[in-house]
Amino acid sequence: MNHTYITSFFISLPLMFLLSCSLSENIPSEHGKHKEVIIEMEQQIDPKRIMADIRRLSLNIGPRPAGSDKANEAANWFSKRLQQMGYVPQVHFFRLPDGSEGQNILCLLEGRTPQTIVLAAHSDTVEQSPGANDDASGLALLLELARLFKQYEFQPENTIIIAGFGAEEAIKGFSGHTYGSLSYLKSLSAEARRKIVGCIYLDKLGTGRNLAIRNVVFTDSKMAEFCREEVKKINETGGSLSLKTGWLLGFPNSFEKYDIPTAWIEWMPDPYMHKTNDLPENITGEKILLVAKLMLHVLSKKY
Repeated sequence: MNHTYITSFFISLPLMFLLSCSLSENIPSEHGKHKEVIIEMEQQIDPKRIMADIRRLSLNIGPRPAGSDKANEAANWFSKRLQQMGYVPQVHFFRLPDGSEGQNILCLLEGRTPQTIVLAAHSDTVEQSPGANDDASGLALLLELARLFKQYEFQPENTIIIAGFGAEEAIKGFSGHTYGSLSYLKSLSAEARRKIVGCIYLDKLGTGRNLAIRNVVFTDSKMAEFCREEVKKINETGGSLSLKTGWLLGFPNSFEKYDIPTAWIEWMPDPYMHKTNDLPENITGEKILLVAKLMLHVLSKKY
């Protein structure tokens, strides 16, 4: 998805190794019971599996504009993968401005508290792009995290909704975007929306020099700060990660329109965004691995 921004919180590329080495030392003491399993889950993250899923989406399925047969094929594939892991995903159908139908795939992971964080990515692309990075990378990471949660019977502190949204890119001939996530939120009751205390959106995770954790300037930054705090803890144990402040500019995303704090996470800049050469060969699996480790630590904490 395309956004304009000013300088952002980021992790510089030369310090990626420090992040990888330091994450396992930064689980808060109050969550000590999670420490051993989180470390083991980190070690079991499978970049080859993630890359295989990215290739499946971008090469086997290919460009998947919202509402197209290819977009629905991608959604069905995502749902089937979750079913194979033992989940019971829910399908949310919605109508798009051009009259076509989109699908959101949603999967519940009950936590120790009912307050809910939506962990999201999107399965659609712009019309011409195979979308390996934007956003097969995010969707593939959702699957890998779901696999680890199930394998280790991991119960997070907060309840998590794993969400593969089906129509987030702009639709040709119409203004706006984020139709899938906005349709999902509109379908919920006010009570159900109140249970959602934050959203973490994973988008474009495989290429770029800096890891940005951002929020829109005129909305609550609590979720972005929650994620940034895990990065800052690395510095407390001897790391020297360079952090810069900044925000997305432009309109809030669908969750922020409902006053739900959102952290937008991506590697940047992405020179292949929305282009025909957004292909697996231009993705670095190590970058996705670092985001996977960061997410395990974020999701092991109470928000």
